[in-house]
Amino acid sequence: VGMPQSLTLTMEMATDVQGIAILPQQDGTHDGIPHNCACMTSQDGKNWTCAFQGELGNLAENPTYRKIIFDKVHRNVAYLRLEIQNTFQDEQYFKLQRCLPILTKHAQA
Repeated sequence: VGMPQSLTLTMEMATDVQGIAILPQQDGTHDGIPHNCACMTSQDGKNWTCAFQGELGNLAENPTYRKIIFDKVHRNVAYLRLEIQNTFQDEQYFKLQRCLPILTKHAQA
């Protein structure tokens, strides 16, 4: 399939999102570890807004949770997409253990 590849989360109900947290696969290898990514939000699954684009830090040497906090809160998000643009070893796939939305405090209540 090749890169980029994406993972889309469907929210149970539209909610306010301030970021995304990811955890790379915890299998002791360095293959498939994401390096650069983009995060996008949508209210309808058709029209997307870029919330973040950039590097995830050195997940290969420190494969711990990464929190990506958006520049602004995205309101009424029904879909959250993580697009992996490349990996540290330039594989044509990526591996994640977890991928979770970071909700605003108001949305968590």
